[in-house]
Amino acid sequence: MYLKHSDIEGMHPESPSRLMRIMHGLESTGLLGKVATVRPVEAPLDLLCSIHTPGYVELIRTKSSEGFRYIDSDTYVNNWTFTSARYAAGGVIKAVEATLSGSTSKSFALVRPPGHHAGVSGAALGAPTLGFCIFNNIAVGAKYLLNRGFKKIAILDIDVHHGNGTQEIFWDEHRVLHIDIHQNGIYPGTGSVSDVGGREAAGTKVNIPLGRGAGDHTYMVLFREIVEPLVSEFKPDYILVSAGFDSHYSDQLAGLAVTGNGYYEIL
Repeated sequence: MYLKHSDIEGMHPESPSRLMRIMHGLESTGLLGKVATVRPVEAPLDLLCSIHTPGYVELIRTKSSEGFRYIDSDTYVNNWTFTSARYAAGGVIKAVEATLSGSTSKSFALVRPPGHHAGVSGAALGAPTLGFCIFNNIAVGAKYLLNRGFKKIAILDIDVHHGNGTQEIFWDEHRVLHIDIHQNGIYPGTGSVSDVGGREAAGTKVNIPLGRGAGDHTYMVLFREIVEPLVSEFKPDYILVSAGFDSHYSDQLAGLAVTGNGYYEIL
């Protein structure tokens, strides 16, 4: 289902080939056979509508039913997008359930379309577009856990771009600690260090914008001096990670310099 969300020619930066290459890598190295895999489910509509406005959810359903089109200058939908996006959010739910069942201590949701730029009503915090995202998958996972009775959730976002949708959704939610490490000055242009959360949630939103070229050493220092102390003080019941890997040194759309070893240490 994740592969059916696609532009017509498969040339968009957010295309099925991203997932296909990951799966090929896992299979060719033998790693796929060493882990348990689970099939995703569609995220319930009422859960999606507790994260996004019902009007936005309906907009995606309607636009998707009309066939391939761009809903903004970056983000497209096709006939399968609404269903694929529900399965993407549902994939995070299944990953969470796997850890809650005790069958594993960690799980990885390999899903698309992505989500952390999707805010309450779509594009968030004045960003010009949705940045390829449809529904906010990580926010759905956090909301699912809160609905299950968990008191505190931490979200760590290591994507090179600021997770503006996630910040907007949980801006006033004191039960969610959102720590976002991103490159400064690129899309979506948000994520200032002064953005700390609203109302009773002040201090639970932490933005760490980095200059071009920051790599493994910088991340190790940040984790040791900032991330780990914050998480330790917050004492979350569950930790979710928006694991975008475009801060890798070979990514052509950004300018950070994390290596494979760096990601290994981070995660």
